[in-house]
Amino acid sequence: MSEDIDAVLRELEHGIVIWRNVNYVFGTALVHSEAYTAVMVLEWLQTLNLEISLVWYSPWSLLKVLYLLSRYTPLIYWPAFYYSLWSQKDQFGSQGIGLGTCENLVRYIVCTYTIGASFTELLLTIRTWAVCECSRKMAFALFPAYVAAYAGVFTLVCLWLVKEAECEKQYFSIPPTT
Repeated sequence: MSEDIDAVLRELEHGIVIWRNVNYVFGTALVHSEAYTAVMVLEWLQTLNLEISLVWYSPWSLLKVLYLLSRYTPLIYWPAFYYSLWSQKDQFGSQGIGLGTCENLVRYIVCTYTIGASFTELLLTIRTWAVCECSRKMAFALFPAYVAAYAGVFTLVCLWLVKEAECEKQYFSIPPTT
């Protein structure tokens, strides 16, 4: 009898440790992401007049497109990111998202964030090249470095997506036990 109670107590202790870790991770991520979002929104509001006068009414160019894409891509993935965080925070209550929805949100967030970051990095690469007076040497150094870095990033994201799809097929193809 006491062995059964000890086993239950060990299992309960293990569950509490897991719950504390999950709560810490999601709580920390939520606090940091909300602080980051607050800083970004404040910065957007403070610089909106300059952006309107200097960017919105300027002629269309590659730099303008890259700037707008890098500036407003977070508005595409933030709603999904916060939905996933806030839904996970309620995972022990009556609300919550299912495993499939969570996996799809993670894929969406990773892909949109990666694409947005690539726009930002390309814009910074072009600006660095311009600061270097459009030097050919810098062009031969900066642009291949950008292409190599993001080829690696996109390859890793694609490999992760393929692995996720394989795991999902394997997980859902297991016949139920009777």
